[in-house]
Amino acid sequence: EYVSGTIFEHCIVEYSTGGIKFEESAKAFIDNCAFSNNSTGISFNSMASSMIRNSTFYSNSSGINSYYITGFSYMSRSMSDSEIKNNEFYSNTSSAIVGGGYKVSASNNLYQGNTVRDNGGWAMSFGTGDVVRGFRDNTIKGNTIFNNTTGGIYISDNGNVITENKIFNNGTGIGTDHGDQTLTISYNVISDNTT
Repeated sequence: EYVSGTIFEHCIVEYSTGGIKFEESAKAFIDNCAFSNNSTGISFNSMASSMIRNSTFYSNSSGINSYYITGFSYMSRSMSDSEIKNNEFYSNTSSAIVGGGYKVSASNNLYQGNTVRDNGGWAMSFGTGDVVRGFRDNTIKGNTIFNNTTGGIYISDNGNVITENKIFNNGTGIGTDHGDQTLTISYNVISDNTT
């Protein structure tokens, strides 16, 4: 499954500001790593064709999130053609996975088989972002999401797919943000959320 880029295996990243940072369409293969007590475990400004799998993210502010390069806050951030698979995110104080938001363009990414539990914000937050593309044409499949304070999945409706997930005992099950295409939600188990 590895194509090219930097390899991180069996590593521990802790007590840092941005953890592992991706810039200039960086590519990486991250496997069996542990991220704890960071402001963010993995930070991306520009990330493409990467894989993050079999890793744990706990006791950070957030597990995966975007960031601005100092002095370039006007620039968009991007993530494309990447896979986040079979990881565990727990006890992070804010949202565990943030892949959307203001000036973030994210497309053709796969979030599959992750367990996301007991986080202080959303399990996964993928709101409308970049004015040109935003969070678009991504798949969230087969994840187990529970006990997250704010909610399970927050997402824009730009051709994204949410399927075969278990989403339970969160603040909100699924929250949506307006986009310009359809959002497909199918074959999920969504139960016992507050709203």
